[in-house]
Parts: sequence; C-alpha cells; structure tokens
Amino acid sequence: MNFWEKLRNLPEFQKKLILWCVVGVVALTLFILWVINVKKNLQVFQPEELKKQFQFPEIPELKLPELNISQPSEEELKQIEEQLKLEEQLEQKENGKQ
Repeated sequence: MNFWEKLRNLPEFQKKLILWCVVGVVALTLFILWVINVKKNLQVFQPEELKKQFQFPEIPELKLPELNISQPSEEELKQIEEQLKLEEQLEQKENGKQ
C-alpha cells in the first residue's frame, strides 16, 4: 500500500491533525523566512537614499505673528467674577423652576 492509500484509510480526526500540522510547519517556515528577509532589508536600509528617491519638497519655516494680549486689570477681573456669579445664580434659579 502506498502513502496516499494509507492516508485515505486513516480516521477523519487523524487526517485533520496531519493537515493542521503540515499547515503549521509551512506557516512557521514562511514566518521565519519573512523575519530573515526583513532583518536583511533593515540592515541595508538607508533613509538618505529614500529621501533622494522621493524628492520630498522642503517645507519653509512658518513665522507666527506676535500677539499683544494685555492682562486684565484687577477691576476687570472682579467684574468678570461678578458676572459669572450672576450667571450661575440665574442658572440655579432656572434649574430650580424646572
């Protein structure tokens, strides 16, 4: 009896086990080859060559305008605080009515 006949006569479970073992071995082999290939390519990789190949445009440096924002005075800060307190009180009254 040859190999294929023996394989055909095996129970279904053993056939599946053999199939998955073969798939696993092939997948592991391909993964190892891929890792070796990536390692080799990373050793040869030169970022300067990549820049030359793609010819990226140079981005000019942006100058942001200077903003002259003055600090609020003590009086203005007190007025803002009073307005915030009034608004909070109004909100509390409105929430209480609803």
